[in-house]
Parts: sequence; C-alpha cells; structure tokens
Amino acid sequence: MSRGFTGTTQKPRRSCHSGNIQHPRGHKKVSQVWSNVKVMLTVFFGSHGVGQHEYAPQGQNINKEYYLEVLRRFRNAVRC
Repeated sequence: MSRGFTGTTQKPRRSCHSGNIQHPRGHKKVSQVWSNVKVMLTVFFGSHGVGQHEYAPQGQNINKEYYLEVLRRFRNAVRC
C-alpha cells in the first residue's frame, strides 16, 4: 500500500468584483507585453519642478558629445 495524496487541489479564483455585482462587459483577460524598445529620458529639475525633459532618439549612443549637446540645449532654454 502506497502512501500518497491522490486528490487534486485548485487555486482559489481571483475575482475583481465585490459581492454578486457583475461587470456589464464581462471578464477580459489582460496580458502584459514586453517591448524591446528602450528609451532614455533626461530630466533637469529646478526649485519649481521639472525644468526640461528630453528623450534620446532610438539607437542614439549616450556619449560625451551627446550629453554636451543636451547640456547646451538646456543652457539655452534657461537663458530664454
């Protein structure tokens, strides 16, 4: 005679509804899709909040020359 568990177990169902209230459109399955697109955001903050923000173009190498251009644009924006 073997000792083991022969029954099955079920995980409790998760419900996004409280009580017996049914959502008018029914249930929708939500899936998360990961993207391989990477974006770099450069943000400059000041005493009043965000001073300037800028997204790097797709495929842009973030090197000394690029960062100096960002700083020059920021300096010109502050002067204006």
